Amino acid sequence: MAFEQTTKEGEKNEEGSADSVADVGALLNLSNLSAEHKKAILEAFEKSRQPKTVVITVEEDEKMKAMEKKMEDLRQKEKEVKETIKKVKEKGEQSKSKINEEIEKLIEKIIKRKKELIALVDSTVSTKLQMMQSLLSVLDKSFQSLQNTYTYVVIRTYSIRTMFEKYGIAQPWIYRCESSR
Repeated sequence: MAFEQTTKEGEKNEEGSADSVADVGALLNLSNLSAEHKKAILEAFEKSRQPKTVVITVEEDEKMKAMEKKMEDLRQKEKEVKETIKKVKEKGEQSKSKINEEIEKLIEKIIKRKKELIALVDSTVSTKLQMMQSLLSVLDKSFQSLQNTYTYVVIRTYSIRTMFEKYGIAQPWIYRCESSR
């Protein structure tokens, strides 16, 4: 098994910070600690202040590199997915706007067709009304003519009846015509 020794330079040694020195100083001032314990605390503190050396095996290094590569692949795939989502959203917005335009065009066509149908119905109704008015006019004239004729017949019949009654002649057909009205 091969080993590779690495040291990270430029890292701050947190154990050697001012707070940790104060904490160690407070520990050493405790009265119930023996000299042995104080010496052990000082040795541990000194060890913690020394630069650390991390030993990584080649296998671990290869595993870490493989993991880093996988992480990079995942980041790349995530980036691709985000781009795809962005494209899908853009296409969705374009499709939405196209659909809205088509709907507006259809609504305009429907309104135009509605107006055409209303105009057609209006012209048909007006034509039929004119025809009916002319027919009504003809019927009215015919009715007036018939009414005038009827009035003449009634007057004529009345005068004939009066004449027959005056001379004592009975005419049953006159009475039948009047009763049938």
